Amino acid sequence: MHRLRTEKCAYFRNLLVDTCRLAIRLSQWCCTAPYPLDPYQRIKPYRQSKSFQTINILRRFLAALVFGITLSVPFLLYFLKADRVNAFKIPLSIRLMFYLQALLQMGTLSYVLLVYQFRTSFHRFYFDRLVCVLEHFGRRDIDKSLSALQTNMCRLLIASLVFVILVFSALVVRDHSWSNLLKVGIYLATQLMATSFTLQYLTVFGIVAVLLRQMNDTLELILYGTVAYDEGTNGSHSRLRKPVRFTRDDEQTIEKIRLLQLKLVQIVFHTNGGEYGLLLIVVLLTTFIFLNTELLQLYQGIKASAFTFDVIGAKLTNSALKFGMMVVYAIANRTIQTQNLRGLKLLFQLHSSSSSSRCHEITNRFITQTTLFLANGHEAYSMISIDMTLILSIVAGLTNILVVLVQFSDGKPSCNQL
Repeated sequence: MHRLRTEKCAYFRNLLVDTCRLAIRLSQWCCTAPYPLDPYQRIKPYRQSKSFQTINILRRFLAALVFGITLSVPFLLYFLKADRVNAFKIPLSIRLMFYLQALLQMGTLSYVLLVYQFRTSFHRFYFDRLVCVLEHFGRRDIDKSLSALQTNMCRLLIASLVFVILVFSALVVRDHSWSNLLKVGIYLATQLMATSFTLQYLTVFGIVAVLLRQMNDTLELILYGTVAYDEGTNGSHSRLRKPVRFTRDDEQTIEKIRLLQLKLVQIVFHTNGGEYGLLLIVVLLTTFIFLNTELLQLYQGIKASAFTFDVIGAKLTNSALKFGMMVVYAIANRTIQTQNLRGLKLLFQLHSSSSSSRCHEITNRFITQTTLFLANGHEAYSMISIDMTLILSIVAGLTNILVVLVQFSDGKPSCNQL
């Protein structure tokens, strides 16, 4: 029995490593995850090898280089091209937003490169709990769901890299000066770091959503006796019939699902409400300021006929990439939210279908647990909701701020003429 349990744990552990490998490897090369990181690399043999020391030195040198360039280039460009900066009358609103964006970006990069990339506690936290849930609840077909998740992550990475290459090409073709190459280098480094940061988040939340869906399928199986897979909605639906009578084993299964769901809830709470959530707030705020600055520049540049089509295309592509990253954060939380709402509906049906006091006690605890999570689980550091309401808030905020800034920028010349 002990041997079978060990083999089962090793199987799910390796399956989870394969699912997360793409995000972790990219994050390690982009200096947003520690290296070596167990279980993706075996720490003791790596520490005894020269390759470990070489890679570690290379990563530290790369982190120091990116940190130094990011910190020095804005000041260097300002002093070297002060005449060009003063030659054009840049609106104060754009200057203030640009300075605030640069300050937040430098602060975030400094923290990630100097502190966060060496933290292993976050990765140990979610990995141990996911392995525990898989060991006690993993189904035989879980590998297909995780393989589909891995495929979606690859597609998302390819799409992000295509957008990055398009913007990169437009920036390089437009200007071949050294100052522009430095700016392009900063853009490429920060965008790759943001992509790896996002990929970590989506992978972990995708695995949590897969497990929650399988738990809900089991609850439907207990409630209705059979479950059919619905390819149209990428989920399952029950073949409705009269609820079956619950046995002692059914009650124990519901309690087991509740305890395992608690581990998944802890992962979401720890990610959104912990150190990652604080970094996520700064990333969202920086992206919001960037979108305001970029769209206002587009409006004024097109109005003054100062932008060519390649500049307009590069700015629109870059804005779409930034906005798309915020959308995928919201979708990741929405997927988990949908599964919890589905589970809550099933729990109410279980509660009303049974006359057992023990079943009522179990479902009451389960309902309370799920309700509390839905109320507070999808907030970054208990400050910003990162479900689909985030998109509506961003669009509304961008519209309001841009309308005010455009009115000020259009009204200023008429005041000067008077």
